Amino acid sequence: MNTTARLHSIKPDELAAILLGLAALVGCAAAAAATPMWPPAWALLVWTITLTASINLGIVFESSDANFASVIIPAALLALGVGPAALITVIGVTAGEMVRLIFPRTFEHRWRGVRASVVTGCANISMHGLSLIAAAALYGALGGTTPIVQPQAGQWIFIDFGTVFWPLLGLFVAYFVANYFIFGLYLYLEGKPVREYARLHWRDIAALEVVPSLFSLLLASTYLNVPLAIFASVCVFIVAGMVITHNLSRARARLQRRLSELKSLSVVGQAVAGSLELPDVLEAIYRQTRQLMDARYFYIALYQADDQMLVFPLAYENDVRVRYDSRRYGTGIT
Repeated sequence: MNTTARLHSIKPDELAAILLGLAALVGCAAAAAATPMWPPAWALLVWTITLTASINLGIVFESSDANFASVIIPAALLALGVGPAALITVIGVTAGEMVRLIFPRTFEHRWRGVRASVVTGCANISMHGLSLIAAAALYGALGGTTPIVQPQAGQWIFIDFGTVFWPLLGLFVAYFVANYFIFGLYLYLEGKPVREYARLHWRDIAALEVVPSLFSLLLASTYLNVPLAIFASVCVFIVAGMVITHNLSRARARLQRRLSELKSLSVVGQAVAGSLELPDVLEAIYRQTRQLMDARYFYIALYQADDQMLVFPLAYENDVRVRYDSRRYGTGIT
């Protein structure tokens, strides 16, 4: 395969993920290079491990999931500054994707291959890295400072919220707007309906990602007010909580999927019992399959033994009904 063919084989969403991922890496590297003072290496390690765990221990809902990176990354920004937070984000997201690649069954992820993992890693780095940079820029523009409280000063409650309210609001707004704008861009380039996704999942996103992000302030204050060993213990408890919620959400998702499958079988059975017309039965099969999985490209082939032909009584391309010509059995991929 020549270079031109390889370039044509890259899908638009993959190309966008690679380019935006590189942009995020450049931005994070610039932020890290401009950092004059760094926290202890052990502190960076604790934050990075916690972020890696949060990437893989999200809460599963229907065909997607929500993780707690939106808590860890803003907290790292508030506690350590943009440079260390950028380094933690890049390493943590990359490590999270490597864990999924090496142990796919542990987290119930199908094997995607190295190329897909690289693209997914670039997409995640772009979403979290660029969101961090946007959040840090607006937070600083509105007068926010890092760390948000003075270390070891016991400022758990006595934070001047009148001073930090608008910077914090700008931080979270910028983070989520950038994050979901990039995510929506990827959905659009994949040909998936962005509005439909937002309509179906906005409650889950608000409850599982936006609202928990408010705990970033508490996590940052904890880091700044307790010894590192105690903070590491707190992170262990946080990860343990992620494990519990992750497993419960997976069990719930499996149960919901099984119920959906049983419902679909029941609907198809009713269609068969209520009508002997083949087109009606095939349409019922398509509609129920569409509810269980992404079936924008779908067809049903029937084999005619008399003349050894394959006929296609039902076919859809991108949710549009199309017609496929019959072909002799043994030719083509069917």
